[in-house]
This record gives sequence, structure tokens and C-alpha cells, in this order.
Amino acid sequence: MLLWDSVNQWVLGDLYLSCYFPLGNSNTIAVKVESVPNLSPSRLTLKDQSCTPAFSDNRFAHFVFNADSCGTTRLFFDNYMMYENEIRLNHNRKGVAYTSPVDPDYKQTISCYYIVNDTETISFATQPRLYEPKAEVGSGHLMVQMRLAQDASYQIFYQVEDYPVQKFLREPLYFEVELMQSSDPKLEVVLENCWATSKEERNSLPSWDIIING
Repeated sequence: MLLWDSVNQWVLGDLYLSCYFPLGNSNTIAVKVESVPNLSPSRLTLKDQSCTPAFSDNRFAHFVFNADSCGTTRLFFDNYMMYENEIRLNHNRKGVAYTSPVDPDYKQTISCYYIVNDTETISFATQPRLYEPKAEVGSGHLMVQMRLAQDASYQIFYQVEDYPVQKFLREPLYFEVELMQSSDPKLEVVLENCWATSKEERNSLPSWDIIING
């Protein structure tokens, strides 16, 4: 614990305590000292000011927290891993500490050292999936619109008054198929086969193939 005089810029006193806490938990006690008579232990917090004492009275504040919470930092050096946090006065909304101008600041640094002398290997096993994920098969009628473009740029399309359009044999045709009246923006249409008939019934004859294995 470091007691710092903010007016004269010197250390009034310091002390440290060595202890062991398993499972990454830390139990820390901040003690009120005579040189800070106006200190209220209940106003002390960790770096994260939402982490307040688990218990406090007019003499000390008891903090319980995990090594990965409350603003705790982690640092590696040599063969050590260090977790560090601070107990300090909670500040008000204007950033002013709850002390008088003549009182020194209260700051207690909490450091936990772990020796890094081994590397643990964790094994795991996987099992093959019983089946591959796939979309659910459905059937129904969709409202689509087909347009014939004049070239591969798909910028200019033939209008109703342009039909019938005359094309030479084996001359490529550039069709655009658009799904109409769909409320799902992620829905896509994959056109496999397309044919034309002389009647509205799609299975009527004669029929002419337009797209095969698209």
C-alpha cells in the first residue's frame, strides 16, 4: 500500500502483504490510516468504479473480485504473469476526489504474481456430423419477371413494343429473371430450366426450351 501526499509530492509510507488466492479470486482489504482522517472506506473503489467494497465500516473496506474483472490488467515479464488493480477514492461526476485539500490521496496497488514455468496441452476430440446442414425443401409458385437484354451488359432491355424479337440460330440470348413481391431481401432465385409455351398452362404443348441447366 502506498500513501501519497499530493501536496508535497512525496510518499508518506508503504507496506505490502503476500498471500495466495486460488481460482483467480482476490480478497483485498483497504485499511483507513490516521493520516487520512476524512477517508470513508465505503467510498473506495477499484479501477472500475462500479466495483465497490463487498463489506465496509468506518475502519476498512473489503473487496472480492476476479482477476479478469473490475479493470484488472495483466502483464507478462520474465517467467511471471502479473495481475494488477488499484483501490482508490471514488470520484464524483466532476472528477473531484472526496478529500479535503490538505488530505493526501489514497491509492493501494494490488498485484498478484504467477510463475509461468510450464505449458499445458489440452486435448480435444471431435465427432463427425450425422448429416450436412441444408435448406429445407419447399414447393410453391413464385411471381417472377423475365426480361431480355440487348447485350451482355444488361443495361438496355427490349420493351413490349419490340416483340417479337428476331434472333439468328445460335445467337446468345441475355435473360434477366427477377423475383417479384418478395418480403425477404436475402431470398435468391437460381434458374435451372426455362421454356416457353403458346398457352398459359406451363405443361402445355408445344413448348420451346429457353434455358437448360442454368
